Amino acid sequence: MNKLKWILLMTLFLTACSRPAQTEVPELLDPVGVVMDTATVTRKDISRSYLYTGYVQPNVEEVWFTMSGELDKIYVSYGDHVQKGDVLATLDQEDLEKEVSALRREIEHEKQINAFTNEQLEQALASSQASLNELYANGVTGTSRQLASLDVEEKELALAQAQESQELSISQKEARLERLEQEVGSNQIVAPCNGSIVYVNETAKEGKMLNAYTTLFCVTDEDTIYAITDPVSDSRLNEMDALQATIGDQTYQLKHEPYPSDEVLSMVLSSNVHSRFKILDADEQVHEGDFVALYMDTQTKEDVLTIPVNALLKDEASRYVYQIVDGKRVRKNVEVGLITEIEAEIISGLEEGDEVYVQE
Repeated sequence: MNKLKWILLMTLFLTACSRPAQTEVPELLDPVGVVMDTATVTRKDISRSYLYTGYVQPNVEEVWFTMSGELDKIYVSYGDHVQKGDVLATLDQEDLEKEVSALRREIEHEKQINAFTNEQLEQALASSQASLNELYANGVTGTSRQLASLDVEEKELALAQAQESQELSISQKEARLERLEQEVGSNQIVAPCNGSIVYVNETAKEGKMLNAYTTLFCVTDEDTIYAITDPVSDSRLNEMDALQATIGDQTYQLKHEPYPSDEVLSMVLSSNVHSRFKILDADEQVHEGDFVALYMDTQTKEDVLTIPVNALLKDEASRYVYQIVDGKRVRKNVEVGLITEIEAEIISGLEEGDEVYVQE
């Protein structure tokens, strides 16, 4: 054997001796950082929930006089707290009271004149009727009796027309008097609710004329408090099963109160659409401007099997979970119903108490 062959043989021998013995390759574990957890299939109520945010706003009542007149006295200022029934302002009614007194005297005088006029007409009719009766008694016929009959008819018509005209005139004046008498005493406006004055018409001054139905004050109604929120669609409201709000650390019950159609149109035109919910059990801890978190549940299903939504998997063919059986994960196809952000309803494929794999 020459020297080159000997070197090659020795090299192969040493390489074989230095190779480590082969061992069995272990089963790959789940990647590092993947957290494994399990959950139990439970029976409970499930619903789709929505969150809306907003703020607290009390109802605001506009206050005005129902008649025009000279503003006599203003008793409140911006920011004042008032109780329901407190007098806010008054009108000077001296001229109105004079008008009422004058109209009462006019009606009474007209009734006296009407009575005298009717008495004269009735006497004239009675005289004509007596003349006609005398002609009948004496057997007079022809033109004389016909003329006497026409005279009676004319006087009957004159009396009826006079009475009808008098009744119409008196009824019109009495109706006007009734309206004025209703206004007497309505020269003051009062607070419609407990609350605070949040608006005073700066153009309204004592001693100046004020037109009827001109807004003089706005008063917040502290007993009617609203949560003003992001807009909520009618379809979602129709599906609503439960509604509540969190204000501070308290929970309150709500009721949706839609805006009148004219206010809705105004909001749409101003691109400031929102929804309104009355806070049914507002207390002293609820204040104007407080932040509101409104929670709405829809599509509620009661007493159904549920699993965490992150236990539910899906491929092209079906939805499935990994059920934990004897410590091992076994694929199980399931039929699901309502799926929310945190839970899924199981219609078939699992039973209450089963454990499923959940991947965080």
